[in-house]
Amino acid sequence: MLAALFLSLGLSAQFAADALRYSYQQTGGSARFIGTGGSMGALGGDYSSTVSNPAGLATFRRSELSLTPSYYYGGTTSTFAGNESERNIGLMTFNQGALIIARKKPGNWKSTNFSIGYNRLADYNQDFIYSGNTVGSLGDYFVTQAQGLFPDQLSSYESGLAYDAGVIYNPPGQDADFYENDVQAGQSIDKSERYLSRGNLGEMGISLAGNYNHKLYLGVTLGITFVNYDLTKTYTETDPDDNIVFLNDMTFRQFVNTDGTGVNLKVGAIYRVNQALRIGGAIHTPTGFSLTDRFRNEIDFSYQADPNNPLSTVETQEQSPEGVFEYNLRTPWRFVGNVGYIIKKNGFITAEVEYLNYGSARYNFDSDFATAEDLAIEAARNTDISNFYKDAINVNVGGEIVLAEDFRLRAGYRIFGSPYEGDAEFINASQISAGFGYRKDNFYLDFAYAKRLGDEFYSPYQSDLNPQQVSNSLDNDIAALTFGWKFGR
Repeated sequence: MLAALFLSLGLSAQFAADALRYSYQQTGGSARFIGTGGSMGALGGDYSSTVSNPAGLATFRRSELSLTPSYYYGGTTSTFAGNESERNIGLMTFNQGALIIARKKPGNWKSTNFSIGYNRLADYNQDFIYSGNTVGSLGDYFVTQAQGLFPDQLSSYESGLAYDAGVIYNPPGQDADFYENDVQAGQSIDKSERYLSRGNLGEMGISLAGNYNHKLYLGVTLGITFVNYDLTKTYTETDPDDNIVFLNDMTFRQFVNTDGTGVNLKVGAIYRVNQALRIGGAIHTPTGFSLTDRFRNEIDFSYQADPNNPLSTVETQEQSPEGVFEYNLRTPWRFVGNVGYIIKKNGFITAEVEYLNYGSARYNFDSDFATAEDLAIEAARNTDISNFYKDAINVNVGGEIVLAEDFRLRAGYRIFGSPYEGDAEFINASQISAGFGYRKDNFYLDFAYAKRLGDEFYSPYQSDLNPQQVSNSLDNDIAALTFGWKFGR
């Protein structure tokens, strides 16, 4: 089953895209962290800064509890064959929660702090549709996948499913390993698709940090990550003007669920150059994921057995078995540099640079039952990742202004470096954010709003004959509210 599934042409790109999905992180966490563009790694003082540099935990002088509910809004404008459509999705989420225990100590080590908490690292919630008339068909993809194989050798998830439904077939007088579909070369057909995904990437961090003479701060975090991803795609082709002989319409539905856990380690340091300036750096090991995919596909197909007889309509419905595949994934190393400048009691400005190589992510299909063919497929998927993706630099800047003793205003900006080799499928992505905070005695309240903009290309299926491409413009918003309580001395 493994060979039948992963030898398909389309899943080559899909598997590379999955590796990118679980390697790519957005700016989430507490409202203060979001409001400053995720740039507070050198200053600390906020739990979510430990996502970037765990040494920031050592700057806490009192214990603290914080919670951050949030609202996510995702908008996608899709353009295909000159047609434009827009879809939106909104839902309540939980962005951050943490308990910090600060312990003051005599001697050179002024404090040793411990924390346990959760940060939301990425959202996978998206809803878009597109439609238009273009040359080519999904049937071309199934034919390419099946050509040269006999019917009992076809994948029961794609080409075999299409064969059973009648989308592809052996024409009279041809060999049993030769296939055609109803849409001939140069013919166009109406296409549409609904793409709906749900899920997120979250991390529970267990951190320990120390403060040496208020000069050097060191920290380490054990990160335990959680993935949940659901995808439903409904792709349809129709021939309302009867330009295609036999075919009436076809619908191909795909259902995928991925869940799993991973583990990583972060180590960081911050050096206090003087009262105002702090510099820091951190190294994040790859996250080693153990993932499970559950998937199935369906095809509904309608055609005229006799084009001259309207009553000869044949309708078929085929469904694949439910597949389960367990595998491992290793994401890239991350290297982070931070700097922060405190403007006396008036606020601060901060900046951060993160480097990673998306092309270094690696799958591992190895197991006690892995065959030589399985390992060859693994090598091919990892080669795809190296070819499709490259290194990238993410840059965050932000700041905070103290308006009065208890009120603060914040703003931030983040540029996400393109992960794609040649930028062929990723044009740009950036995030602008703003927020405010209120602090009084043992309580604080922070609010942040961030807008993330970007562009991407989406291909419904892989085809060298007539490649299909949808242009998506992304407009994602998040509003977060953090409640915090300080306690202890």
